[in-house]
Amino acid sequence: MSVEGGGATASGMGRRFIVAAPVERSLAALYTRTEDYLDRGLGGIVVGVGGRHPLLDRPDGTLDVDAAFRYVEFVRDADPRVAIAVDAEGGSIFNVLEGISPLASPRTYAETSEGRERLRSDAAAHARILADLGVTMNFAPLLDVALPGYRGYPADDQRAWSDDPAVVIDRATVF
Repeated sequence: MSVEGGGATASGMGRRFIVAAPVERSLAALYTRTEDYLDRGLGGIVVGVGGRHPLLDRPDGTLDVDAAFRYVEFVRDADPRVAIAVDAEGGSIFNVLEGISPLASPRTYAETSEGRERLRSDAAAHARILADLGVTMNFAPLLDVALPGYRGYPADDQRAWSDDPAVVIDRATVF
């Protein structure tokens, strides 16, 4: 392993780490800090923390696709080996593609065959959008099993497909 200034370089351990895109006060600062991160030989960058990045969003809180694409292009030009990751599991929670992708919250695709087939179609469209943006890793699908009667995450926010593990496994396979 090659080490400079106490940090791992691209030839060493750094490729094992994926970090969130830094939240900075300006796009210029975001790009500068990202360049610093890439110089350390990172394995990947997560575009958005919890599915969002303030400098890549429009004022209404939805993703500015052009800004995100330019950022991904910047990262790719700097180091094509870096994984570009997002948290885009569908629905309105932790979904960088809210309002852009047809993928809805998991509970939407619950336990009907129509929901299962709609999931197949929506997930395929979602994947195409991610690929077009240059994303190489999506932290989805979420495989939580909703606990019957539980009144907090994940049962009430539609993030779990079902309280039946077999249904969760089936929908994850479709996804």
